[in-house]
Amino acid sequence: MKSKLITMVLLAFFSIQLIAQSNYDRALKYIEENKYDEAFQIAKQLFDTDSISESLKLAIALRESGYLTTPLYELLGDIYADQTVKELALENYLSAENKDSTNIALKFKIADFYFENKEYKDAANEYLKVIQIDSSNVEAYKKISNIFYAAKMYADASIYLQKAISLSGEKQLYLEFIKSNIQLNNYSTALEYSKQALRKYPQDEILLMDLAECYYFNSEYDSCLAIYLKTDVTHLKSPELFKAAKSAQQLNKDTTAIYYYNKIKADSALFTKFRLDLANLYFKNNMYDEAEQLYLEEILVNPNNEFAHRFLGFSYFQKKQYLYAKDEFKTALVLNDTNVDSYFWLAQSYKCLDSVNAAAKTFEDLLEATKGNSEKYSNQISEACGFLGYVSYNNKNYPSAISYLRRAVAISPNVLTFNVLLASSLHSNGNVDDAIKVYKKILLMDPNNEVAKKGLRMLSAD
Repeated sequence: MKSKLITMVLLAFFSIQLIAQSNYDRALKYIEENKYDEAFQIAKQLFDTDSISESLKLAIALRESGYLTTPLYELLGDIYADQTVKELALENYLSAENKDSTNIALKFKIADFYFENKEYKDAANEYLKVIQIDSSNVEAYKKISNIFYAAKMYADASIYLQKAISLSGEKQLYLEFIKSNIQLNNYSTALEYSKQALRKYPQDEILLMDLAECYYFNSEYDSCLAIYLKTDVTHLKSPELFKAAKSAQQLNKDTTAIYYYNKIKADSALFTKFRLDLANLYFKNNMYDEAEQLYLEEILVNPNNEFAHRFLGFSYFQKKQYLYAKDEFKTALVLNDTNVDSYFWLAQSYKCLDSVNAAAKTFEDLLEATKGNSEKYSNQISEACGFLGYVSYNNKNYPSAISYLRRAVAISPNVLTFNVLLASSLHSNGNVDDAIKVYKKILLMDPNNEVAKKGLRMLSAD
């Protein structure tokens, strides 16, 4: 049975060869008789039936006989392209084009040849020739836009995609146009076409995700989040989960934001970029253990991340772990010695550890760091001056205490403690008139203040 099948295959093969040879001989005779059209048809038939060698011989014979038609050059181009002789293929295609400059099918063939050989600029120019002949040829717009889109030349891609959409409205064209405009930061245009696409393809999930993305980039966080909330979370990719989290965060829907951020954890590469966003949300919502864990993870990867050290310090401080907080603030200041918050909370940590001298030194550093920015950091400066005034008063350094406390009161005139310390410092330093004025001010703030009453009695000014 097997031998019979082989015999049949061989017979069929040789029959085809004989037919091809017969047709070839007949075509040669036509050429001798100047019947070139008939010979050409046989040459074309031989090419279509994979008798490439015979087809090429006939095509060359026809060319040598002066049969220089557009179809012949095109056939020669096809034959050489099939044989991957690129130079000769292109040479013949261009010869065909020169003889028939309005042949759109030929121009597509040349453009596709360029494209397949990665000569994208020439391909684009050829597709443009098609558009010049037929301004409504959607295939040309699609192909040229595809070249620009693949090359990330989004501005050019957008132009031709928009025209193709007006002619065709295919979903893929919408997708590429929307993505191009997002890349160009043309978010309002992207949003407009996303809505238009969904009206045409209302059940398409990919277009729905594009619409959510466009809402996000247009800062329409409510609309963006609404789409994500209606979508099965298992269908959301990591970038979409991130946009859902960010949208919720912008809307102060922290529980929802935390939920989506945690869903990104499976994508370790992406989550690494946004670990601190989740850590900060935990911190904001008094979830200090969770925040601490993420800040520690960040520091393990990026030990010089000043922000992570500083906020880890804040987390420790809130948990009353002042020793750990102190160490983190000190590290943060090594990494950035201009951050006023780090000085302030380091000083507060020292205060909580009863390290008065260290706290005072840190507050002095804060005052140095805030020179030229007193308005911006008025609250921190007031606190620092108040504490330094207190320390100076306890050390009986009344002139220093007065200097610090006058500054503190100038910034925070209604803080009772600062006024009491200032009055006491003035009194102890012998500044009687000034002391009386401040004692009287204190009684206006607190009529039952014993320090002020006693001070005025002592100065016989009550």
